[in-house]
Amino acid sequence: MRKNYKGFAWRLENIKSVCNALVKDILGDYSTFWTFHEDEDFMKLTVRVVVDEKKFGYVRMGDFFFIDDCMYVISDDDLYKDSHNEDIKELASDLFEVPYTRSEKYLSRVIFAGVRTPYKDNLDDWVYTGDMVNANDDIISGVSAFPPYNDEDEIIMPDNYGLMLDNCMFPLRDCKTIERLGTIYFGLDRESTTEIDLESFLSGHVQHSRFDDDFLLCAKYTPSFQQEMWRYSALGILGIEEYNWRR
Repeated sequence: MRKNYKGFAWRLENIKSVCNALVKDILGDYSTFWTFHEDEDFMKLTVRVVVDEKKFGYVRMGDFFFIDDCMYVISDDDLYKDSHNEDIKELASDLFEVPYTRSEKYLSRVIFAGVRTPYKDNLDDWVYTGDMVNANDDIISGVSAFPPYNDEDEIIMPDNYGLMLDNCMFPLRDCKTIERLGTIYFGLDRESTTEIDLESFLSGHVQHSRFDDDFLLCAKYTPSFQQEMWRYSALGILGIEEYNWRR
């Protein structure tokens, strides 16, 4: 782990690395965990997760952990009631060799769906990685993190989140206007989707110019496990309101 995460641009791989290093603290005495890490910048991290169809959740560092590619949220929020899995407590305890002592009611598998960036859109809402945005009224792409390659770059380019472009990126810090259009979390497979490589997903779509009207229509109806494109088209034709992806 790093000594300081101030201004760090978070990707899923970085979050998993920190959680894996601290998993015994996360599963154990949470009050001790919070006190011990209260001055660390990573404690400010807010992560968005897919809970179910039309349902995003938002959690803070210390309230989730990973087993392989699966992410689990610990919470008292009834949002996670239907997906609670009591068996994971014993599995996690055995796997990480630590007693599970958290008191929250629910332990649920979710899908990682981005991190909150320090930037806001035109409506004063936070921008998350995995969002589709229109920057400066002429650049449409997905938001991703671009961690600096060294300490010097990190000082020069803190909070280095931006729009994925072909062989480059456009920093959010340089955007005069940001309009959030939706998210990339549609067409998910309820059985097989455990995590999405955001950077690879965006890069592949950028290279093949796939951010078309159909893609942006689907982005409005997220999160979603609907597989067929016609279902999203039907929602648009019927004038169904966008899912509550905005927060």
